[in-house]
Amino acid sequence: MAVNRATLVRGISLVSTVVLCWGALSFGRSASAGAFNEGDLARRAYYAARDENVEDPAATQAARDAAAAEVPIQYRRLGETEQLISNNIAQLFTSLESAILAATPTGIAAIPEPEPPAVTTDESTVTTAAEEPTATLTGRVFFDVDDDGIFEETESDAYRNDFGVGGIGVAAIADGVVVRATTASDGTYSLEVPPVTLTIVLDSTGGVPPSGVIPRDDTREVDCRRTAECQSESLVLKADFRIIDDVVADVSQSNQMDDPESLSTLVTLARRDFVSGLAGAGENLLLDQVEFSIETWLGGEFNIGIRQEDLLAKKDSLSLNPPLIQPGFPADLRDAARTAAAGVIDNYLVHNLIPNDQATEAAKEAAAAEVDPIMVPVRRGQLIVDQGMELNAFHIEAIQATGAAEGDAIPELALAAVLTVLVAVLGYYLARFRAQFWERPKMVTLFGILLVMGAHAVRGALAMEARDFTVYALPAVAFGYLAAVLFDNRMGTLMALAMAVLTAAGTQQTGITVYALLATLAPIGFVSSASSRHAYRNSVVVSAVAASLIAASTAWLFYTDPDISPWSEVLTAGVWGFGVSLAAALLIQPVLASLEVWFDITTTLRLLDVTDRNHDALQLLQEKAFGTFNHSLMVGTLADGAARQIGANNLLARAAAYYHDLGKTENALYFIENQFGISNPHDELSPEESADVIRRHVIDGLELARRYRIPTEVAEGILTHHGDGVMRYFYEKARSSRGGDVDIDDFRHAGHKPKSKEMAIVMMADSVEGACRAAFRDEDPSADVIAKVINRVVDEKLVDGQLSECDLTMGELTKVKAAFLDALVGHYHQRIAYPNFPGS
Repeated sequence: MAVNRATLVRGISLVSTVVLCWGALSFGRSASAGAFNEGDLARRAYYAARDENVEDPAATQAARDAAAAEVPIQYRRLGETEQLISNNIAQLFTSLESAILAATPTGIAAIPEPEPPAVTTDESTVTTAAEEPTATLTGRVFFDVDDDGIFEETESDAYRNDFGVGGIGVAAIADGVVVRATTASDGTYSLEVPPVTLTIVLDSTGGVPPSGVIPRDDTREVDCRRTAECQSESLVLKADFRIIDDVVADVSQSNQMDDPESLSTLVTLARRDFVSGLAGAGENLLLDQVEFSIETWLGGEFNIGIRQEDLLAKKDSLSLNPPLIQPGFPADLRDAARTAAAGVIDNYLVHNLIPNDQATEAAKEAAAAEVDPIMVPVRRGQLIVDQGMELNAFHIEAIQATGAAEGDAIPELALAAVLTVLVAVLGYYLARFRAQFWERPKMVTLFGILLVMGAHAVRGALAMEARDFTVYALPAVAFGYLAAVLFDNRMGTLMALAMAVLTAAGTQQTGITVYALLATLAPIGFVSSASSRHAYRNSVVVSAVAASLIAASTAWLFYTDPDISPWSEVLTAGVWGFGVSLAAALLIQPVLASLEVWFDITTTLRLLDVTDRNHDALQLLQEKAFGTFNHSLMVGTLADGAARQIGANNLLARAAAYYHDLGKTENALYFIENQFGISNPHDELSPEESADVIRRHVIDGLELARRYRIPTEVAEGILTHHGDGVMRYFYEKARSSRGGDVDIDDFRHAGHKPKSKEMAIVMMADSVEGACRAAFRDEDPSADVIAKVINRVVDEKLVDGQLSECDLTMGELTKVKAAFLDALVGHYHQRIAYPNFPGS
């Protein structure tokens, strides 16, 4: 036996629903993955299924944290900083050595050779400048250490000993005579000079003093006339030192060292080193010893390491324990030199260790890694955690290690079986009790899509829970909203039961299953009673509030520890329930609009759209057939009131009435209500041609309805508002002209009889409004006259059998006529004749 297309589509839809729901709830999800999270409440009591040594993650982590905490901070040594400090100190000492001397010229000139003396002739004597000398002149050139002009040598303090300076040129000058000599290493000199009075001067011809040395006394007079050996007073040299304060100021500025006392000491040492160098003792200079002491101290401390937090303490200790100086250092300057060395260090010292975060972290990780896991023996049958207790890491580890949760795993076949039974029961219910949906395969498919969306929503809520959010991210309210709007409130209830089964199968949690059931039910009552967009918006907010209360209540009952305050969990659940429900209900609006069009479903929201006077199709009707537009509005008013009286869908009746004559826009002037001040075009046509034009407005109306996406249920009014009735006027006209030989079927409308109460009401309202408009052109209407017209029109429809296929009862028909009468009496109410008003 061949299977019809509708049955095949329904079968494919139901099987696809089972497969897609099963895939949403199970694909990519292991039996235990994400089943347990720290902080969750145990769904049941868990007992160990086998003996195992289970790691206690909390204790292990605590031990590892303690081991890591004992690891000291690791530091990195700043070699470049150490080198910079060393360079700065070396530059300081170099600056001191070069800054102590002034740049004064020595003032020692070369003594020129004298002019040869004139030769005089005297009979008794002949004297020349080349007479042989007759005296020996000795003397000394010395460096005056203490600047007293007296050459002194003491054994008590070698530093204060004056010393002779060798290599210095000396000249003895007399008239016409210049005798030169160069001092020996001890500064002495000896000259053979004539026995005359001589001037002893320094002579650059024989050698000049070292740089930085200038004469103190560079001229002496000596009389060598009376003795063969004469001795001159010593010629005195001194250092060309700058004033100490000036040197300190210059060195301080150029080396960024603000310690005048230490610098003064170092300047003194530099002076002594200069003098020692002149005396030939330059291998043990004082500044070198101080610099060596500083470098030795820094090297030791840098090797140990100086942290930033220890820098101030290290500098403070310098004042109590300054660097040591090598033995042999002048006693009178030892303490000052140590203090100056401490001052230099204090000025330039910075920390050479900085924390090395990477090394510290690596050391901590290494220390933690050395701690073995802390294992706890768990024996078979031992209680791991009781129902309702908060799960910790050890509980989860023990449950998984001992197989205590193996009974909780979701068997894939069992899940598939439950989903198959669910879909089968829902299909049976639709076939048995909701034939209007079962007979439309696309509605079965749509309900299956809602089920698949619900399964994905459950899976999404589980994913949120696994990420430490909440299972109350389940947008259950949205599915009750969709089902109630796209189907009806009974189907919304069915959707709530289906959501509860999907949630139970997907989560195996009682609390969220109860929430899914109640939250899906919550919006049904509010949405089903909404007849305006404002009411729909209010229903969204009210439904979100209801979902919030449901979430808070179920969280309090199922997900809180009875031993602690539940308000935090309850408040969190309530906030999530409200926020997710409100957001979901708002976000599904475009989904709802798309489903309405794709599946051609006439929802209340869609009816509100098509009854909006700004709808494009109504604007077309108003522009091209204004008389028909006004007629349609009046028919809509009649149909709306009548449908309300018998409990039918008044919005559907009004919408169908608005569009029932939409096809007249194609040939508007062929319809009497649009003929303003023109002759009737039908006067020029045969009865058959007129019937074709009139019949055409139904076909044109259906085409326009498709073009403007008018719902099929609304467009049904176009097809049924005349039924298959006879166009009596043109039929009788044809009979009159042809003697009765006319086929009545040639004058029937292109439609069929109405099958619903709403379409039957539109048919009667259309005929009643037209009849009244024709009847009351020349006659004043009264309630009795209007009632007669209504009864005549309705009786005619009954006699013609146009109401035979709808389920209107006689009692309902009576109510419809009464509603028509009330509306028309109000429309044709009497008016006061105003005095002197035109036409009164």
